[in-house]
Amino acid sequence: MMVTKQDIRKSYLEKVKQTSQQERRQQEKEICQQLCQLQVWKEAKTIALTLPMAHELSLDEVFEAAQMAGKCVVVPITRPNHKMVFVYYDAEGPFEMTDFGVREPVFEGSQVCPKTQIDLVVVPGVSYSRSGERVGFGGGYYDRFLADFTQTKLSLAYDFQLYEETIWPREKTDITLDMIITRKGVDVS
Repeated sequence: MMVTKQDIRKSYLEKVKQTSQQERRQQEKEICQQLCQLQVWKEAKTIALTLPMAHELSLDEVFEAAQMAGKCVVVPITRPNHKMVFVYYDAEGPFEMTDFGVREPVFEGSQVCPKTQIDLVVVPGVSYSRSGERVGFGGGYYDRFLADFTQTKLSLAYDFQLYEETIWPREKTDITLDMIITRKGVDVS
């Protein structure tokens, strides 16, 4: 049964509302533990993370783990024409809100990290299939950025975000992830 990506996004928001804050925090902790056990995490020097919106999986544990491990963290800034760059993260800011309600660093004064220096990208999304397919938020920013990215790209997901198979239409610009991590383990595509 094929459903639209928009239907998947609506379903995701409903499931987030139905899941208690306590349950979400517990899953996030376990997901971070799964991530930190991976060899790709241990070997990565520069990690690309996002600053999640309230309805997304919190990355607080991941940011903390990266800091404790001495990793360099970069975060995205959206640019004109649906482009995205990653800049070195400074918890002190300054930050601004985008038109989509995403908190990101102010571009002026931020130092851009060359794509070739990023070892691992943690890709946000709404839903995933076990084969590495992803439904994002509809802007295509990550698909464009990852089109020529050669290092590891993975996503962290609540249990309810993972589907056994791809039930949405796949577009030729959709990028397949290398792995999806839930609290139950890792799915490798």
